[in-house]
Amino acid sequence: MPQAVAFDLRGRDGGAMPEAPHDTASMRAASGGSSRTYVAQEAEELVWAVRRLTPRECERLQGFPDDYTDVPWRRRNSTPDGPRYKALGNSMAVNVMGWLGERIVRVEDVNCAGFDGNYIQVD
Repeated sequence: MPQAVAFDLRGRDGGAMPEAPHDTASMRAASGGSSRTYVAQEAEELVWAVRRLTPRECERLQGFPDDYTDVPWRRRNSTPDGPRYKALGNSMAVNVMGWLGERIVRVEDVNCAGFDGNYIQVD
């Protein structure tokens, strides 16, 4: 399987600066298109190609089903990439929100049962 590196470019035209490579690219909803996420991967031995993540790849990284953000938009049957990137950049990962929700429920259960002064460990 080819190696891949995710990174962000911040800025425009000749002044764009890469932000350090990391395991997963952060998806942003920067106004004005000043920050974009890219993937560099091996196209063939010792040759690398750089491309943007597709909206579908961003959906998968966030835990959404494929084409989740491809909804009817302004009297069209599908949404252009720009609004899809913005929606994904403004969203939160599904698994993280589920984890936080479970923790909130556990704390609420403890609070509703009455606090007796003893702390419990929550995994």
